[in-house]
Amino acid sequence: MEYYSQSLDLPFSKTTLNFRELKTNEQILLAKANLNFLNKKEDYLNYHNFVLNLVSNCVQNKEVLKNIDIIEYILFLVKFRMISVGTSVTFFLNTGGKEKTKLNVDLRTYLTNLYNASLCIEDEQFLYDNDVEIKLKWPNINSLKTFNSILLNKTNDYNLINDTLHEFIDYIKFKNKKIVLNDFNLEEKKYIFDKISVSLKQKIQEIVISIVTKLFESDLFGLEYFKDYKFNFYTLSFLEHLKLFFSYDVRSLYQEIYILSGCGLSTDYIMQISPSERNIYFSIMQEQKNNQNKKSSPEEALQNQSLKDLALEFGDVPP
Repeated sequence: MEYYSQSLDLPFSKTTLNFRELKTNEQILLAKANLNFLNKKEDYLNYHNFVLNLVSNCVQNKEVLKNIDIIEYILFLVKFRMISVGTSVTFFLNTGGKEKTKLNVDLRTYLTNLYNASLCIEDEQFLYDNDVEIKLKWPNINSLKTFNSILLNKTNDYNLINDTLHEFIDYIKFKNKKIVLNDFNLEEKKYIFDKISVSLKQKIQEIVISIVTKLFESDLFGLEYFKDYKFNFYTLSFLEHLKLFFSYDVRSLYQEIYILSGCGLSTDYIMQISPSERNIYFSIMQEQKNNQNKKSSPEEALQNQSLKDLALEFGDVPP
């Protein structure tokens, strides 16, 4: 029986996602996915589908997850990663010297910056023209197919926004009749959008260009090294952010499993616990090693150092 002890209130859809932590076997699958799906536009949609299917297994209300917007989707996945693994991602950069430079990405900073940047849509969310009311929103995750099709067939240019304006519409209300565009397929959305007056289309275009630009220009990482990592709907660059957050060294994962299984834990059990729970076990092992430090042999000291190296994955080196 699954227990969903975590929850996240989504800011725009006003719904709540109930979820559990990532398990070790799922972490391994995500690590392998980062190796198998390259940073090529041909692989972006397949990578997204893989991640969505895997993460859906960790969510209680799966239908909610599959119908949220792209911003909420990324906010959730960052929170999901923070709770399951840790609040930071550590990288070692080869800068040409003998020693590598350590770089920490604080996911709390990214989460806060993305949320604040996305609020720009609330300033101009409603449009009115005689008896017509239109509410704008961030594109739904199902809209990724549309953006991916544009990415594969055209260059990145603001003129492309015209082909996706309908993806930024929540509903169109005429008198007492309300049409929710997410209930229709792509061709039907285009047909409905074409019925809107030219003046409203122009206003929608201006607002979409404004909010997309504000989001694109936001410094989400707060680090000079990642200044070019932009949130762009039309290049699907935010999927590269996910690959960054879920990047793991597969060899070190198997090494952790090997060490823990050698300490009496069954492999099946290890595969079902979260990365943060593995970190607790390593902390316990580290405490035991510290207590035996004065009596340790050179071989034991080497193993002690290996535990410290593995702890870097969690952004926390035991004392």
